[in-house]
Amino acid sequence: MKLLGLLDSFKIKNSLKGQSIPFKKFSSIKSFLFIFFLCLLSFFNMCEEMVPILQLEKAPLVFADTTVCDEMISDTTQLVDPKLGSSKLLLTGNNDEVSAYSLLRFGNFNTLPDTVDSIVCVTLKLLSSTEIPYDTLSSADIGVSISLLKSDVGSNWSEDSSNSRDFSLEGFNLIKLGDTTFSSYDTIEFVLPDSIISIWRDSLVTNYGIVIQLTEPAENSMVSFYSRENPSESPIIEIEYLMEGDTVTTKGSFYPTADLSILNFYQTDLDSKYLLMSNGQSLRSFLKFDLSNTITDKNCVIAEALLHLKVDTLQMRGYGDNIHFYVNLLDSIIDWSSSEYIPDPDNIETGAYVSEGDTSLTLRINKTIQQYTSGYRKNFGIVLWVSPSTLDISSLSLFSSSYPDSSKRPYLEILTMKEE
Repeated sequence: MKLLGLLDSFKIKNSLKGQSIPFKKFSSIKSFLFIFFLCLLSFFNMCEEMVPILQLEKAPLVFADTTVCDEMISDTTQLVDPKLGSSKLLLTGNNDEVSAYSLLRFGNFNTLPDTVDSIVCVTLKLLSSTEIPYDTLSSADIGVSISLLKSDVGSNWSEDSSNSRDFSLEGFNLIKLGDTTFSSYDTIEFVLPDSIISIWRDSLVTNYGIVIQLTEPAENSMVSFYSRENPSESPIIEIEYLMEGDTVTTKGSFYPTADLSILNFYQTDLDSKYLLMSNGQSLRSFLKFDLSNTITDKNCVIAEALLHLKVDTLQMRGYGDNIHFYVNLLDSIIDWSSSEYIPDPDNIETGAYVSEGDTSLTLRINKTIQQYTSGYRKNFGIVLWVSPSTLDISSLSLFSSSYPDSSKRPYLEILTMKEE
């Protein structure tokens, strides 16, 4: 009974608001152990005549709970160059937070037979995904246009590295090819001039591709199209042509060799009071817990370790979808400040998702803290980064350890267990 009393002394202060991978709320270790020992004692009572009662002068296990408060937590947000070439959606539009346009480049037109007599029709097809709501002022009918990019001096863009910091439409001559009205979950078609194929086949002319923009600035309107990373829904150019001497047309299909969204976020200043995460802005956050004077016995078992984080609902932007993020352990002190550091998706420690309206979340990081306190791994801290599947314009904001209101700062609760 003394052991049960020790178990009852540990109380978790907050219920779970976020969810840890696999995104299911978990029961506290105290409740589990309480029920386990209660069942064990009931079993012994039923077998009282067969099993002698062992009188213990003291409990075989000792539990202790520790709180690592904000004073023992260091954290920061890092801004690096975004790499959005692998995104599965192309974004076009603007709202109070961001403006966007999409670039596409098609190639391999030299695979057309040399005996092509004439181009009959060139059609660009885009499969629209959805209009992304921002507020009640979102436009119902959104016009989008496609223009050919031409330049004598402009540098070409790269799917792997270009972003709003090193690429701009300024200096390009935009030749309008067509426009239409956006329709969600529909195939949008643009009939292009057949001369465009000759331009793109000319090896002496740089192929800058095309740009998708809003027909005119429409506030709070953002639309999305599937990119070439979705093979079954990729943009496509279909060419209908006649071969020399033929009277029946032949069709050929061509897919993008590169596509990319250029996102211009209006607010780019970092505030140390917040921990920010975003794909489009390429923001990730780091935390480190000072455990040196908290748990000194390497033989302690970490029965539970809960990291509590508060969500800044005013700055969070989910656009009607969940924001998924992951947690990785840092391997070096250099990772904390290096823009070259890339979290390994194959070595994720844990993760969570946050829905709009959530005010807090809790991460269960038993394994992480156990490695640190046992000396199996050096404590360089952890990194929180947004899943690539999360919408690029979404952003997650958490309160940091330096936020003025101490009740909103992160803290860590640890339950240790060891033999008496």
